Amino acid sequence: MNLTGMPQADPVNTIVTNNGFYPDLGTAEFINDYGVAIDYGNSDGMLTTHIALAIIDVNRQLERFKNQRWTEFNQLHDVASDVIAGVSQLITLYKNAVFSLAKAKLLISRLGE
Repeated sequence: MNLTGMPQADPVNTIVTNNGFYPDLGTAEFINDYGVAIDYGNSDGMLTTHIALAIIDVNRQLERFKNQRWTEFNQLHDVASDVIAGVSQLITLYKNAVFSLAKAKLLISRLGE
């Protein structure tokens, strides 16, 4: 169940391809970890679109920092950072930024109905 009390969508994993530096993201992880309701989760196109929009936005916000500090790295995974629960802290924070923004965009799109 999610925060609305409605059952969660069944996770079908579609991979949203990123730019090569940042990780590709899957819709199943988004559905499971961010409590995506059936209304949204059953529309794979809606999920991938909102994740892609969030990726674009987060990547744009990180662009200057990336160009100043991470030019010698090919992927975010290569950047040294603490590892928490077996995952790079930077990867975890990146996914949180994208998925939180995607969830917010989904909720805002629902308010317009």
